[in-house]
Amino acid sequence: MYFIQRDAQNRVISAQLGKSDKGPVLIPVENAMELLDLAYANLEFEEAGDDSRKAHLAALEHLSRTSKNPELQNNVWLLGPKVKDIPALMLLRQNGDEGKGWRGLPFWWPVIVTPKSAVTSIFANDEPSVG
Repeated sequence: MYFIQRDAQNRVISAQLGKSDKGPVLIPVENAMELLDLAYANLEFEEAGDDSRKAHLAALEHLSRTSKNPELQNNVWLLGPKVKDIPALMLLRQNGDEGKGWRGLPFWWPVIVTPKSAVTSIFANDEPSVG
C-alpha cells in the first residue's frame, strides 16, 4: 500500500472531524460515503484485491439503511462513541513514518463500527447504490 498526499482531501476530512470535537455528529450516509472515498483517495494499493473500499462503502450503506430505528435510517455517526442504532465511521489520521516504509505522508484509516442493534446479515461485496 502506498500513500499519496492530497491536501484538499485532508482539509475536507479535517473540517468534518472538527465538527465532532464535542461529541458525535449525525451525518447522511451519502456524506459518510464521500468521506470514506476521500480517505481512500490517499491510498494506493500494490494489488487491486487489497483495496477494501467497495466492501467498506457497501457495509456502511447497508448498516445505515437497515437500522432498527427508522428515524435514524440512512444516517451515520461521525466519530460517535455510542454506536447503538446506526453505524459509525471513524477516520483516524496517521502520519506515515518513512523509517517504517510509509513514505512520510499523512493518511486516514477508515474504521466502520457496527451498531449493537444491527441485524445479523450477509451481503455481497457489490458496488453500493449510492456514491
